[in-house]
Amino acid sequence: MCSPRSQPAQPDHPQRLCDPLSDSTAFNDNPSLASKLDEAIEQAYRLAVIETERETGLPETTFPVNCPFAFSQMMDDAFWPDGD
Repeated sequence: MCSPRSQPAQPDHPQRLCDPLSDSTAFNDNPSLASKLDEAIEQAYRLAVIETERETGLPETTFPVNCPFAFSQMMDDAFWPDGD
């Protein structure tokens, strides 16, 4: 059901040890998850912007109003920079 993923190349890259959303059976078994996904992403993004504002002192207008990434991009390890 849930398997460990390989260690990331960069230590500051968050490691996803368990990624149930990457398994399409999670959506097949629970179709209601798909309808909640956009809402959950936007809520998490809003919280991340608030935290980033606090940490950096940058104004809210610095950041896009909505999350600029699609779920498929977020789940694709090849999408993210490798830090090189």
